Amino acid sequence: MSTPAATETTVAAAPAAASAPNLPAKTVAADIRKRILSGAPPAPPKTETPPEDAAKAKEAADKKAADDAAKAKADADAAEAAKKKEETEPRAKKVKAGPPLPEPERKAVDTRTVEQVVRDVLPEITKQAAAAPKLAPDIEREIELAKFAAQSEPDKYSGFDEKVATFFSAHDQLRAAKATELGGANSAEFKDYLESEEYKAWLKENRPAYRRGDRDRFQEGMVAVRAKEQARQAIEPEIKELKRKTAELEYGPVIRQRVGEVSKILLTDNDAEKDPALAGFVKDPVAFSQAHPDEAKAIAEVANDFVQRIEEVYRVGHELVDVDPVKRPQQKWIREFMSKTNADMRAKYPNGIETQDGKILVDAETYMDRGLARDARYRTLNADEMASMIAITGQVEVKRRLKERREGVARSVYIKKDEAAKPTAQIQEEPASPAAVVSRASGTASKSAQPPSIARKYV
Repeated sequence: MSTPAATETTVAAAPAAASAPNLPAKTVAADIRKRILSGAPPAPPKTETPPEDAAKAKEAADKKAADDAAKAKADADAAEAAKKKEETEPRAKKVKAGPPLPEPERKAVDTRTVEQVVRDVLPEITKQAAAAPKLAPDIEREIELAKFAAQSEPDKYSGFDEKVATFFSAHDQLRAAKATELGGANSAEFKDYLESEEYKAWLKENRPAYRRGDRDRFQEGMVAVRAKEQARQAIEPEIKELKRKTAELEYGPVIRQRVGEVSKILLTDNDAEKDPALAGFVKDPVAFSQAHPDEAKAIAEVANDFVQRIEEVYRVGHELVDVDPVKRPQQKWIREFMSKTNADMRAKYPNGIETQDGKILVDAETYMDRGLARDARYRTLNADEMASMIAITGQVEVKRRLKERREGVARSVYIKKDEAAKPTAQIQEEPASPAAVVSRASGTASKSAQPPSIARKYV
C-alpha cells in the first residue's frame, strides 16, 4: 500500500523519466522527491549533447575567437597609424584651441558719443570747479604737513590729515556765519570777534594738535624729502642712462645671441621650389655678392631691416629703449604688424591656443579686455614668438624682392628686343639673349656664359 507522498513521486516521475531517457528512473525520482521535501523547484534533467551539436559549438567558438583576434589586430593597427600620423603631421596642424574664455567683468556701457559726453558733463565740471573754495597757501601747507605726518608715523598720526582738513572746513564755515551775523568780514564787530576769547577757545578746542616737538620734526623731515626728490628729479636722466648701460652689459650678449638665432630664419627657404638666388647667397655670401651684386644688395637690405626690428623687440622687452613709435620707426612697424597679427589670431582662435608650457595663448586685446592678467592660465605672445613671426615675414619679403627683381630684368630684356627689331639706318648689334642681359645686369656679362636656367645662374 502506497503513501500519498509516494504516489505524488511516482506520478511526477513519470513525465520526467519520459523526457530523460538517458537517466535511470530511480535517479530522477529520487531527485524530484528530494526537491519536493526541501521546497526547491525541480532541477531540469541533464542531457548529453549529440556529437554533431558539439562540433557545431566548437566551430562557432573557433570562429568567434578568430573574429576577436582580427578585431584586436585592426584596433592595434589603427592606433599605430594614428600615432605615426601625429608624429609626421606638420606642427601648425596640431594647434589645440583653448577652453571657453571666462566671462568679462560687466561694465555699464555709455552709448553717448564723445561730443555728447563733453557737452553734457563739461558744464557741470566747470560749475563744481568754480564753486569749490580755493584754500589759502598757508592752509594748503598745513594740510600737506598733516599728510606727511600721517604717512611718516601712521601708528601715532593715522587719519590726522583728514582731521586737519575737517577742522579748516569747519573754521571757514564759522567765519562765514560770524561775518554774516556781525555785518560783514570788514566790519569792526567781526574783527573784534577774531580777537575775542570765544574765538580763541574754539580754536584751542577744535584744532588737531601735534605732540610736543613733532610739528618741527615733521617740517624738517618734509623739507629734507622735498630736497631729495628735487635732486633725484635733476639726476633722473643720468640715473636712467646708467641703468640702461648696466642692463646693456647684462642683456646685450643674450640679445645678440637671440637675434642671431632668430635671424637665421630670414635666409631659410622652406618652400619645395627653392629660390636659386637665396640658395646661392646662403652657400657663399662673399662669392655671390661679387658675382651678383644687385641680388645680394636686395637680400641685404631686407635682412638688415628685419634684423633691426627683431633686435628692437628684445631691446624693448628688456627696457633698454623707450617705447616711442614716433621717434623709432622700427617700433611703428612692429606695432602695426602685431596689431594685424593679434586681429588674425583673435578671429581664428577666439578662445586662444593651448601652448606647450601649459598656458593658453590669447591675443593682446582679449588679454587686456577680459582682465586675463589676473589669471595665471593665460598669456600673450612673448618676445621670442614675436621675433620668430617677424623673421618669417622677412623671409617671405626676401623672396618677393628677388622675384620682383627677376621679373623687372626679364621685362627689360623684351624691351631691348623690341627696340632692336625696329628698322634703323645705323648698324645694330645682334640682340642679346636673356641670359646675357641678366648677366650684364648683375655685373658678370659674358658672351659665352649662358646658363640654361636661373637656378644654375645663382648656384
